[in-house]
Amino acid sequence: MKAILIMALFLPSVVFADRSNDAVTWLINHQNPDGSWGKLSDGIDSRIYSTSIVIQALEENGVKINKSLYWISGVEPYDTAALAKSSEVIHKQGRVLNQRQNNDGGWGKTDSHKSTPWYTSVSLISQLDSNLTSAKLGGDFLIRLQEDSGEWSNSSLITSNCVYALLRLYNYTREDRYLLAALKGKKWLEESKHDDFYTINNMVLVYKLLYSLLQTESLKASYQDSQMKLLKRQNSDGSWSSSSEGEPLATALALTALSREFHLIAIRPRISLEVFTLKERYIAGSLVNIIVKLENQGFLDIEDLEVVVEIPAFEIEKSVDMGHLGRGKGKKILTDFLIGEREGTYTLKAYARYAVESGKNYSTSAEGLIKLQQTPIKFELYPKKLKRNVSQKFLLSVENEGITPVQINNISLLCDKNWKDIEINSSSIYIAGKSKYEFEVFKAITPDKIGEYQLKLVMDLNHSQFGKFRIFHEEKLLVGGMIPSGIVNLILYSTVIASAFLILNLFVGFDILE
Repeated sequence: MKAILIMALFLPSVVFADRSNDAVTWLINHQNPDGSWGKLSDGIDSRIYSTSIVIQALEENGVKINKSLYWISGVEPYDTAALAKSSEVIHKQGRVLNQRQNNDGGWGKTDSHKSTPWYTSVSLISQLDSNLTSAKLGGDFLIRLQEDSGEWSNSSLITSNCVYALLRLYNYTREDRYLLAALKGKKWLEESKHDDFYTINNMVLVYKLLYSLLQTESLKASYQDSQMKLLKRQNSDGSWSSSSEGEPLATALALTALSREFHLIAIRPRISLEVFTLKERYIAGSLVNIIVKLENQGFLDIEDLEVVVEIPAFEIEKSVDMGHLGRGKGKKILTDFLIGEREGTYTLKAYARYAVESGKNYSTSAEGLIKLQQTPIKFELYPKKLKRNVSQKFLLSVENEGITPVQINNISLLCDKNWKDIEINSSSIYIAGKSKYEFEVFKAITPDKIGEYQLKLVMDLNHSQFGKFRIFHEEKLLVGGMIPSGIVNLILYSTVIASAFLILNLFVGFDILE
């Protein structure tokens, strides 16, 4: 699969360059004298957490402050969230974070506390670059704790943080369970319609990631809407806050959400396609039942789905429009082919052509086999030479060359409108093995015009070896005498030519006998 790098730089976004500069300036102006950010009264762990996020936000916008790096290198976090965020800046602390992971795969407030979704989601993100195995254990812990409705701890902040963490983890692993859990959490957040600052901030990142992965118009609209909500929360001095007064943590988080770039490989649609016959073997010349099964195993809804089934050896194909196929949904179709009379094993092909919301066209193909076997049942219809416009009984001779009995049911006749008053023998006919049977199959008034006429008998057979199958038997019958219609036409044509020469001889005096 060709990798498509999708960066936040190319996502449909609101231009906020000037406003981001205001936010950078505001953060620089609100740094504490010791190099940290945050209120001194909030405690050391709170300042470590805030300072780590501010450092990352400034570096992503081209600003590096050594004083803040020096400060954070000299402090020891107690709280796991502070440790996780500082380990993204001071990588030597990542080993300590790994040691705090509990046996269930999650993290708690400290190494002696029970695992929680909040601390696990924060720590998981910090482990992505340094210890992917640890991050996956954390992701599996989150999946186990996710409620059936999709949320964690009935909190929009914790749920949005877990969704963001699982999306980041999915991008590293491409394991579907992480994306499925994230989509489930996203649905809960959208239905709950929480509007607090931190959830809106997280949803900008969530929609940015999802749009980059899935590239659907609905996610594009959600991404742009979340951006606008976040920008409307920006204060006139360039800061953001969760209440009224500007806060370093809120400002750094908003700046990160609006400016962070992700390098992602877009997800392609995944359709599973199977094609096979309803029975293992069919009689050559009979009606073959072909099944096509499709399942949308990807994360994109499929549109304009068309299935084409073909049997190259017999140069026949059918196309079926199937329309929409939602994510996780499946469809099955049954189509019938009248197969040629050549015995053998033949290739069966199916193609699914479809599009996704982005409008790109995709296709999937599959192959199967058709096994055809000659029937031991031989048919012959007579008489074959008929008088015009008379009531005629038709007999069908059936010879069973095999040793297994056969039952003939549901006989029908296909013919043109020149045949009248057709009466079909609807009786069920039993023919023993190695035997021959003759019976009146139908009665009709023959056409009143001379010519050759084609009749087709359609019969349902029940055979212990081949099961139930439908077979078609065709006969050409001559109506109007013993001379074939081709010879009659030749005689008539010759008569016309001879008459023309006699007329010429009469008027011109040309003797054709000389």
